[in-house]
Amino acid sequence: MPYPCLLNLVRLVGGTMVKHIVSPMQLTGRGAIHVPARVCSAYEEAISALNDLQSNAAVLEKARREKSSNAHKNILATAKWLEKLNISVGDLDELNIIHVSGTKGKGSTCAFTESILRHHGLKTGFYSSPHLIAARERIRINGEPLSKQTFASYFWDVYTKLQKKDGKEEEMPTYFKFLTVMAFYVFLHEKVDVAVIEVGVGGLYDCTNVIRKPTVVGVTSLGFDHIGVLGDSIEKIALQKAGIFKPNIPAFTVPQIEGALPVLHQRALEIGCSLHVVPPMETYEWSTYPVELGIPGAVQSINASLALQLTKMWLNQRSKYETEQLPIPDGTGKTPSLPADMENGYHFTPPLAIPFKVTSLFANGLQQCVWPGRFQVLKRGSTTYYLDGAHTGESMEACIRWFKEECANEEKRTRGSVFRVLLFNCTGERKAETLLAPLTNKCFDLAVFCPNKVFITKDCASDQSNFTVDPQQEMHQCEVNMKVWCHMLSSIREEKIAANPSTSEYHSSSIHANIDMDCVIFPCILDALCWLSQGRETTFQSELCEFKHIVPPAKLMEASQLQILVTGSLHLVGGVLAVIDPEISCQSKCVVNGV
Repeated sequence: MPYPCLLNLVRLVGGTMVKHIVSPMQLTGRGAIHVPARVCSAYEEAISALNDLQSNAAVLEKARREKSSNAHKNILATAKWLEKLNISVGDLDELNIIHVSGTKGKGSTCAFTESILRHHGLKTGFYSSPHLIAARERIRINGEPLSKQTFASYFWDVYTKLQKKDGKEEEMPTYFKFLTVMAFYVFLHEKVDVAVIEVGVGGLYDCTNVIRKPTVVGVTSLGFDHIGVLGDSIEKIALQKAGIFKPNIPAFTVPQIEGALPVLHQRALEIGCSLHVVPPMETYEWSTYPVELGIPGAVQSINASLALQLTKMWLNQRSKYETEQLPIPDGTGKTPSLPADMENGYHFTPPLAIPFKVTSLFANGLQQCVWPGRFQVLKRGSTTYYLDGAHTGESMEACIRWFKEECANEEKRTRGSVFRVLLFNCTGERKAETLLAPLTNKCFDLAVFCPNKVFITKDCASDQSNFTVDPQQEMHQCEVNMKVWCHMLSSIREEKIAANPSTSEYHSSSIHANIDMDCVIFPCILDALCWLSQGRETTFQSELCEFKHIVPPAKLMEASQLQILVTGSLHLVGGVLAVIDPEISCQSKCVVNGV
């Protein structure tokens, strides 16, 4: 099939955006790409069947329009699918679940939580989303993704049971709902001691909220995301996130942005559960164990504190594990509700959770936690990849602070010139302006935009294939992102000129909003990385083969070191990892059962 996309080279010249469009046929001399026939493995066949459960764009749009009237059916449908696997909602109680919702830091908090409990010698199950490289990452036993063979075996067991009833084929659950049901099925069959479950979207109507009686629940930092589904105010979003609260089940949260905490507290009082705000990490008693986290980044400190409180409470609640007891507040729900007039600032705040002495098992769990794609650095020869799936304004602020610190540290050890690249994409309802604004404060020599797909063609048996998005829409979004970036840089340049009309300082190479700033759009991740490599990475094999019509900046060719920040989307980060670390080696540092 012919290339569905065009590759664009954009250069700011005198503050004006000039666009050169080059077709892939000009680059390769080929008019079509042919995908050779091959024999699929059992795992690839499973992924192909799983990809068939992806909802198309029209279905997703309909679901957004009908979210208010049909949202409650999500949990009922999940319970129905579980029943077809002979699993009752009550059976899930056996998993001793830790349930976590939030906007930012859900995955990291769950990863810390799972690692701590695994270091206590427990057999853990961990369900998260999205995956970075392989769908089997979403379901983990003892910190490790299911093997391809195990995933395929469980997948077909579940798929077959759901597909047929009384000899008739049934409508199947959608992609995320299927994997959620499958995760519960796997954890019950594997007889895990504890299951750490990350909410997909929201909480109240998320299909993971079929859980009736978790052991403890947590809410991470809240912010604006998925507003088309969750609501357009932080109060509405907080109400959705608090939907996982259950009567008499202890809950913990982190310090929140204005407007969120009163809603969480009020909802906890109405439901009848205790809610505590976790303390700063420095308030714990660390003894001889330093506060060293396996997931880097300053923002991880509060996620780690939430994980400490969740795991400590979980161990308290499970009487067979000896541990220092923490006080459990009264959860009868008899406390009066908050005044409805919260806008006047008259509200209570939840009490602070009690810090405790951190033993070696807790400390090692935090230190040895591995969670790729979040504040991750991968060195490949003379190229350093900085990967963070920041997808909110607040997360991007944290990302650029981390990136700046990491670059400064690396440049101290680097001889010669450094060429710095931004590789970016954002999708869905997320605004490019919000995500790109913090990045204009850092000097990038080049900005590259591409869709969240590794190859131009989408393989139905690939973990990376997303069939919910139209290819033309993918490229259109990249063009929008690029235009926003160029406009921001042009505006900054004009402001500097207006502020200093008599100086030529803005012509300095230290000013990133200058006439030499390049922006490039590629139709897929592999082509972007191959072109950026310029022969540095010989293992890349791009479908474009040659880039003679796209003249690379001289500074890129001459640079001793290449620094690439990959951000804006976890799916983009996952696609890059699929190219540079396809065997998921960066996820294999797990300690099993305290060993």
